[in-house]
Amino acid sequence: MKFGPFVPGPAHLGGLLDLDTKARRKTIPPPSRRHFLPLAAAAAAAATAPTGCGDEMSYMRGDLLTKTRKLVKGLAKPAPAWLKAMEQAPPVTFPRTDGKIEKIELPEDVYVKRFFRRHPDSLYHDAIKISGFDPPPARVFAWRVLELKEQGVNEDDAMAVADMEYGAEKKAKKLAYKELKQIARREGKPPPPNPYPSAIKEIQAEEKKYVRDRFHNPKVLEIVNKMKEDRQMFLQDRAAASGASGEGQ
Repeated sequence: MKFGPFVPGPAHLGGLLDLDTKARRKTIPPPSRRHFLPLAAAAAAAATAPTGCGDEMSYMRGDLLTKTRKLVKGLAKPAPAWLKAMEQAPPVTFPRTDGKIEKIELPEDVYVKRFFRRHPDSLYHDAIKISGFDPPPARVFAWRVLELKEQGVNEDDAMAVADMEYGAEKKAKKLAYKELKQIARREGKPPPPNPYPSAIKEIQAEEKKYVRDRFHNPKVLEIVNKMKEDRQMFLQDRAAASGASGEGQ
């Protein structure tokens, strides 16, 4: 008895598909615990990230090397190529004992404060000449005191000498400007501007334009009148509210 060629039917095809699926399951290993570790580490890092109210328990504290070590150890990222080299030769760190940034103080700051106590009118020089090339009188005074102290002069004597030199220089500037005005008067010319103006007069000269606008500029006058009206309405409303509360009691 002879048989023809074998033709697989639907039942046979279903069995072959089941066998192929079983073979694939055997060749592909199931996901192990280590596949989920990077995701868990990343989730832990995100959960412990600072939220704006204290970062004592932050996972990302420290410098670049410390952060990278934590991420690599937690399997949150692969180890970069530079990690081993940086671990062998880490960057220089300057530790602080208290963790606070100290205020920068210069040796002459003590004498600058004493100069301001003696001459309070010189306080404006620092505010207006802070970006100038000429140092303010307070710094010149303090440097002179330090220079005399290096020469062996007593502190009180050094401050007295520096103060006397400052007063003499101030008088010399006033005398020089007085002579300039006398020369201009003899020649029939208007007096020249003071080459040594005080800081207060310089500030007043800068603000003179705005003071004039306060009384003559229409836009400024309109704003001032509007502010006065608002102020008057506010006072009236407050008086009415206080009167109503008094009647209610």
